[in-house]
Amino acid sequence: MTKKRSQPAAAPRAARVVAKAGEELPPLEILAEQIEAIGKATRAMMRGALKEKTIWLLISHSSGVSQRDVRAVLDHMQSLEAIYLKPKGK
Repeated sequence: MTKKRSQPAAAPRAARVVAKAGEELPPLEILAEQIEAIGKATRAMMRGALKEKTIWLLISHSSGVSQRDVRAVLDHMQSLEAIYLKPKGK
């Protein structure tokens, strides 16, 4: 019996953000701060005492997600600012 390889995670489709009835969307400044915080926290974790491969392995085994997909997510989390935010001062 051959083992099936897991397929790479599909790229998320652009979704329209809609507020629920009676709920306001957060201001863009708050979203920008949160994106920046996630990127900084992920970079700090990857520079920590554990090796990158160890982090991928721990997350993969605890979540059931392939190491390749975990690595892709963590790599993208580190670059959220560059992808979604304009450089400061422009």
